[in-house]
Amino acid sequence: MKHAFSTPKALTSSLIALSITLSIASGSCLADSVTLIITSDTKSAEKIYLAVFTETTQAGFPSGTPFFTTRLVPNSAGAITYYIPDLPPGRLAVSAFHDLNGNQDLDTNALGMPIEPYGFSNNVHGLFGPPNFSDVAIQIGETDRNQTTAIRLQ
Repeated sequence: MKHAFSTPKALTSSLIALSITLSIASGSCLADSVTLIITSDTKSAEKIYLAVFTETTQAGFPSGTPFFTTRLVPNSAGAITYYIPDLPPGRLAVSAFHDLNGNQDLDTNALGMPIEPYGFSNNVHGLFGPPNFSDVAIQIGETDRNQTTAIRLQ
């Protein structure tokens, strides 16, 4: 029975073609990421909750079901750097709040206004309510696979 790799030349050509195919495929599957620089004037060991929304989950922005959530514990007031890997390419927005009382919710007053520090990617804050997805969205995956954005909790 003859195999497809019956000669060393055929084997070499096939291996070269396979490596080129794998290189192209792995290049298109590289994960995108965002580095967040979060600042807050509040000293607290309580968690900061993050929610990342993509274009397909933007209907839930800023407090609905996100693409990705996580928590982190700041050591002190000041700047915290947090890295989120493995994000899909496209536009995304990040909302965050500092859970000062540890109840895992963004607490609001009787008028529905937040009473705990909160913020959004690109340091955008809405005047009367939260900003729109398009106002805070950043683009990843076209020219830059890794983006950095700032969030100021206030």
